[in-house]
Amino acid sequence: MPIQSETELYAPVKAYWEQLGYEVRGEVRHCDLVAVREGEAPVIVELKRSLTVPLLIQGLRRQDVTEQVYIAIELPAKGRVPHRMTWGDIRKLCGRLGLGLITVQFYKTKKPAVDIVCDPPGLQSPVRVTPARKRKADRLLGEFRERSADYNVGGSTRRKLVTAYREKALHCALLLRQQGPLSPRKLRELTGNAKTAALLQRNVYGWFARVNRGVYSLTPQGAEALAAFAHVVAPLESASVDEAKPAGTRAAAARPLAINPLPPGLEPEPDPKRRTRGRHASALLAADGAPAASTQAEQRAEGSPEASPPQSPDLQEPAVSQPGKAARTRRSAHSR
Repeated sequence: MPIQSETELYAPVKAYWEQLGYEVRGEVRHCDLVAVREGEAPVIVELKRSLTVPLLIQGLRRQDVTEQVYIAIELPAKGRVPHRMTWGDIRKLCGRLGLGLITVQFYKTKKPAVDIVCDPPGLQSPVRVTPARKRKADRLLGEFRERSADYNVGGSTRRKLVTAYREKALHCALLLRQQGPLSPRKLRELTGNAKTAALLQRNVYGWFARVNRGVYSLTPQGAEALAAFAHVVAPLESASVDEAKPAGTRAAAARPLAINPLPPGLEPEPDPKRRTRGRHASALLAADGAPAASTQAEQRAEGSPEASPPQSPDLQEPAVSQPGKAARTRRSAHSR
């Protein structure tokens, strides 16, 4: 069953790589499909309805980024080989060019079948990574990771693609619609994009208008873009709501509870044993050799006899008798 567009190849090929544990994005820096797995070089797949010379040239150009480049085509009816060649000839051709080949066969009643005809030779003998290739691969991976989801269909033409830059511009436009005119600094704090000021100043899409010094608002074109890319804006809007909820919850939890004061006459009476327990505890600490300076200072201020430091037996003063007994002793000595 012949397909009408190469975009029909994207879904089955994407599902194949996702089953192998790859994360897949479509239309990343002019590549129809990019698959990334942690710790490995990116995989690029170019999609076409049939095997053509432009497809082979397109695959050769992608080798400037990575050695893992595949070309994917639809398997003709009854498994016929394109251009009346043999599969051995096609494997030899792809091997000489350093490309892998994927075929997709469509059915009327069941899911498409994806088959790897041959892998790139670089998988068995790794190619030396040149600085130019590493630089291009870093740009590809940077664009890949900055996208929040896969909003494009590989092989699309004459359609507005959702790039990382467009996602950031849509995020700023959404915040301006929600909160009104904002400064670049405030937008940078809300979006986390360090290049927010340059995005607003360049205004590539015409979505922003400068209403005052350092203040931008949303234009009618920006409002139309939010409606046109509603499927991209919806996750951003829900994410901003989810981030606001925990903040409010934490603020409510951190707020101290208000305790109503008791009316006069109903205040609890002080516990007389609390001070006694404190004195006994300080005495025990002093006996154990632990410092109890603050407690002893309080006791000296109150005039307590316990505040005086302990003295040796030789330096202790004799005990003073009671006043009445001392007076009787002096009178008896005078009479004698």
